[in-house]
Amino acid sequence: MITYTDKVQLTPNANPAINVWRADDANEVKAVVNASLHWRGVWTGTTALPVDADALGSGSAGAILAGNTFVFSNNVSFGGSFFPAKSIAVALQDSPTTLSHWSILSAQT
Repeated sequence: MITYTDKVQLTPNANPAINVWRADDANEVKAVVNASLHWRGVWTGTTALPVDADALGSGSAGAILAGNTFVFSNNVSFGGSFFPAKSIAVALQDSPTTLSHWSILSAQT
């Protein structure tokens, strides 16, 4: 099974003039994305990232698991960092509690 921490090496078409990926390469990338990211919806909190107590995750009783993905509806300040609305956060581990437990793609303001 491929997980989001595994590296995927794509092989371009043998003809360098044609920049096309093989179907099995595209399917492998799709499998990595599908196995890695679990869309959980909009996070409306204004002072912190989601935690297990918010019951928004895909785990038992809504626990946040690695790969759970959220988009911020509001500006969020957490761990001394500011993230504008529309930023995307992906949990890097189960039950994340600190900023280092997240990968965040900050939206441009």
